[in-house]
Amino acid sequence: MVASEYLIGDNYRLDAARPELWRGQERTKLGPTPLTILVYLIQHRDRYVSGKEILENALRSYIHSSTLRFHISSIYKGLGDNGRVKEFISNNRHGGYKFIGAIKEISRSPEINSPQNANSLLLMPQPLNEDFRFDDFQRYVRESPRLVTLDDIGDIPSRALGGPPRMPVGTKWVVENVDHIGVRKYTWILAGTTSFEKMLVYVLRNVEGAVVLVDMLTNNHIGNITRGKVTWINWPNEGVFSWPLYIGKTWEGCFSLTYYEQEMCFAARKTQYTVTGKEDVSVPAGTFNTFRIEGRPALSESMTRTVWYAPVPGIMVKRIWDYTGNRQTMELSHYPMTTE
Repeated sequence: MVASEYLIGDNYRLDAARPELWRGQERTKLGPTPLTILVYLIQHRDRYVSGKEILENALRSYIHSSTLRFHISSIYKGLGDNGRVKEFISNNRHGGYKFIGAIKEISRSPEINSPQNANSLLLMPQPLNEDFRFDDFQRYVRESPRLVTLDDIGDIPSRALGGPPRMPVGTKWVVENVDHIGVRKYTWILAGTTSFEKMLVYVLRNVEGAVVLVDMLTNNHIGNITRGKVTWINWPNEGVFSWPLYIGKTWEGCFSLTYYEQEMCFAARKTQYTVTGKEDVSVPAGTFNTFRIEGRPALSESMTRTVWYAPVPGIMVKRIWDYTGNRQTMELSHYPMTTE
């Protein structure tokens, strides 16, 4: 039996697998970080949970401790808690939090051939097959109780599930960035692969010492590491790509952004993406047949994004980020280069 949903009070339903919080038939705007905290508090509702425990066990320090209270406040608002009376979450003078609301678990016993139980089924390690949709496969990787390895996925994402092709370790390429500062070139190398909270990630390095983590299953950026320190994290990822790509497809990219050095966190940054067409694009590295992906802000954020992704060789060849008039253009300059 797998408990994947909770009825909270009279009006709320928490889907712990996704996670999502619903009020009646409407999904709330509570972001992924507050939802992760809420699920953890519910799963440990027999006691007060310290802020340190939340950071170390639930969030694994993806956010700075100074932003924790901001996310707890978001949970209060999402559940309608206000004033001095707390219906769902109580806090004590020692900085601990406890879920105290009325709650009922919805336990499911999934059937393999039942489509409506697909999300519950994917909570358990199951043999992979070519009938899985790619978004189901991503959920399998993220929610499996065990760590999924390279041996589990093989070439399934590109062969059967419409995902991006696997890139070989040692691949090198050069990009050219143009913005208000000037023109700069960066040489990147796929230095290896690793695991990051049950996600398989590419580790990209450049000669300046920057390290970028990229979700292997989606090609979306997760975060940056500079001189051995995490500088920022997009959680769960940037959301620019959603597989498979086809003309007319739309999706919403939603992530919380944390800047560690500045101790700043921005929750629920949402962008509506659309594959608007296929077109040949010429960049310094050559001419590529690409999908054009356009992103428009879903909330108050003013940045627009345009991406050109080439299925062959399986890389973004151009992107334009336009933020309140400050435009940044990236183009592929050389690809591939001989590995050393």
